[in-house]
Amino acid sequence: MSSSSPTTAAATSAPGSKPASPSADSAPGPTVAQQQPQAAELGVYVDTLIKQLQSKFDDMSGHIISKIDTMADRLDDLEKSIAELMQNAEAAAAGPSDDAAAISRPASVAGHGSAGTQG
Repeated sequence: MSSSSPTTAAATSAPGSKPASPSADSAPGPTVAQQQPQAAELGVYVDTLIKQLQSKFDDMSGHIISKIDTMADRLDDLEKSIAELMQNAEAAAAGPSDDAAAISRPASVAGHGSAGTQG
């Protein structure tokens, strides 16, 4: 355990010099044959991930379109209700006597008139 052993001296770097990298000396990078299966696995993983994202996007798009259709139906109903309210307000402002006379007449008189005269 002397401090002057060759391995300790080699591991210690002098000022201004680059430190030795133990991984670079002991294990070179993966070979081309090793990189190809990793690239293929990565490609499969990326394809699977993209398909999952596409599926989620399609589901979300379907939900959004469904909500928009429901909202459109509700808006149509609201427009009809507003139109009816406006017609009722105009009729009430124009003259309640016309509506009151139509309501107070009996059905045989207010109808088309031919129901009571048949013989």
